[in-house]
Amino acid sequence: MRTSLYYGSQESEIAYYEKKGYLADKLELCTILRSPQQVNGSGRVYFEALAFGGKRAKPDFHYTFSTVERREKYIADYIDGQKRNAQRKIQARANRTPSNQAAAAAAIRAELKAKFPGVSFRVTSKGYSMGDHVNIDWMDGPTSKSVDEIVGKYEMGHFDGMNDIYEYSNRRGDIPQSKYVFTAREMSDKVRQELTAKLAEYWGLDMTDEQAVMSKTGRWPDQLVRIEFSDNAY
Repeated sequence: MRTSLYYGSQESEIAYYEKKGYLADKLELCTILRSPQQVNGSGRVYFEALAFGGKRAKPDFHYTFSTVERREKYIADYIDGQKRNAQRKIQARANRTPSNQAAAAAAIRAELKAKFPGVSFRVTSKGYSMGDHVNIDWMDGPTSKSVDEIVGKYEMGHFDGMNDIYEYSNRRGDIPQSKYVFTAREMSDKVRQELTAKLAEYWGLDMTDEQAVMSKTGRWPDQLVRIEFSDNAY
């Protein structure tokens, strides 16, 4: 019996016992393994069972029983306990009140989806000591300015760097808000290539010649591409 050392994943543990002749009963919430009838050194018959719950590699229990009836009674009680625990977790999730930042993230996600259908926004939130924030990032699509105009109302205020304080200058009671709302728009390789070609044609330049581009435009090629990207939706 492996009572102190467990190896690998739950799958490998189950396979280990199946090779020894244990029968695996793979249920929705757990896996039960039963050994065939065994006999110890004194000639006493016993029956063994163990159970893995969740994704744990270490079994929830691993016991021997004097009779099959005792073993099955213990297994039945264990399974009932697993079901009760699962039900409690479901109920706890249903009763849980979302945090301010989570509620704000959900509202932002819904509003952006309605305003910009087809654009994939990743909206996440996080809480921590003395604050919380919502992160919004997406690729191509609308400009940062157009998104900021929509999501700005979900930010409670702003940080005053001169006085090193956070000012609650945008408090609203009609919508959920977070202390900070950050946006980040990324450019895909496809759009980058299209913009580079467009600018090369406009300026009549080889965009790979950085010095020539700088001499004529006063900016590096990547700066020109990013300015063009920031000013337009794609």
